[in-house]
Amino acid sequence: MADVRIILSGLWVALMLTYLLGDVMRLFAGDMTPGEMDGQEATQWMWLGAAAVMFFYPILPYALAFAAGAMIYVVVEELIPESQLEKNTDLATMGAMGGFAVMMTLDVALG
Repeated sequence: MADVRIILSGLWVALMLTYLLGDVMRLFAGDMTPGEMDGQEATQWMWLGAAAVMFFYPILPYALAFAAGAMIYVVVEELIPESQLEKNTDLATMGAMGGFAVMMTLDVALG
């Protein structure tokens, strides 16, 4: 049951980050009415939230990559029972993560 909760938590975080990017980053699109956000008068907290997103925007890809790596680790460590049969479970997990990294590097490099 805990494994399902971990997966659902990861999916929820990814969904919320997607909505955050789609909702807040529309500020850059130019279709915003001054002084309003989401059809409401902008409060100080809304402007603070938008400023925080713009401030953290450069590190957002790295944060999402870290979250993806953590999710891969959890999936390999908890949901693939064959990787936990022998004594070298950490080696199996690191091998799967390394293989995924090589696969993604080749995908980006070779187009």
